[in-house]
Amino acid sequence: MDAAAAAAAEGGGGAKAAPKTRARPPPKKRLRRDKNSDDDDDDGDARPRTAKQQKTKSRPNHKPNITARLFKWLMEHQHEPYPSEEEKKDMAGDTGLTMNQINDWFINARRRYLK
Repeated sequence: MDAAAAAAAEGGGGAKAAPKTRARPPPKKRLRRDKNSDDDDDDGDARPRTAKQQKTKSRPNHKPNITARLFKWLMEHQHEPYPSEEEKKDMAGDTGLTMNQINDWFINARRRYLK
């Protein structure tokens, strides 16, 4: 072995090894929108839309008989406006709403009507 090879083997002198670096993850790809998609009214204009120009999708309210049933329970229990799990299950079965919809309705109703 020559002197340079011996020095490199011992870790001293000669050319220094480059520090180890981590490989970068590949850049995230943006999803392409389908040009035939109905959720976007793109008229080819590159300018961003203002808040007034953006279309909002309307959502239907619950049927009046469902709202009346839930509101009646709320007014009868103003002193403790938190239905038990069993009462929520009964209301969900009677109205056809999910438990999550029942919970959300009562959260919103307590904010709106029981201030």
